[in-house]
Amino acid sequence: MPSSESNLEVNLEDDLDRETASKEEPEPLPMEEVVFNSLETARKEEEDWHLHAIRQKETDDCILKRTVEISKEEEHRHEERHRHEEEEECHRQEEETERRLAMDTERRRRRAKR
Repeated sequence: MPSSESNLEVNLEDDLDRETASKEEPEPLPMEEVVFNSLETARKEEEDWHLHAIRQKETDDCILKRTVEISKEEEHRHEERHRHEEEEECHRQEEETERRLAMDTERRRRRAKR
């Protein structure tokens, strides 16, 4: 049984080490390191917020640019439609003028035959 006793001693030593290790608390950070960590965290949060603001502004700018592009496209389509309608109206008026001239010419020709 001497081997059992030696194992027992080793186990007891292990248990004492574990108990001592679990009871030890980590040393508190020095005050300047706590302040530095807080400042670093605040700086990182500010950078993150700043980057978010930049991304949001870029997104807003893209949306605004696309809105302007769409508005310009709509305005261009409206102008094209308006120009096309004016051309059609002008064409109708020309046809109407030609028709009236043809009718006047026909009336004069009939009068001349009489």
